[in-house]
Amino acid sequence: MRRPAIIGILSPRQAAFATLGSGRMPTVYMVQADSQEECAAELARMCAAFDLRPLLPPTRSTGTERWLARAVSITYRRSPVRSGADEA
Repeated sequence: MRRPAIIGILSPRQAAFATLGSGRMPTVYMVQADSQEECAAELARMCAAFDLRPLLPPTRSTGTERWLARAVSITYRRSPVRSGADEA
């Protein structure tokens, strides 16, 4: 069994889904582990250590069969998505 790992920071392009319409992109932290329990524990540890909050709970990763979770800063607030009709 591999050790849970914080595997990186998503690029702005990868994180864009989380900020549609807000005009800004947060730093998104991701953790990956072999089991849902390990992933949840590492997510909780990471959030406590770096003042983060969960963005995506532990989810099975397609292709790798590992579990991944994401977190963002506790100060990040998603802006409402604007429709194209609102932009004139």
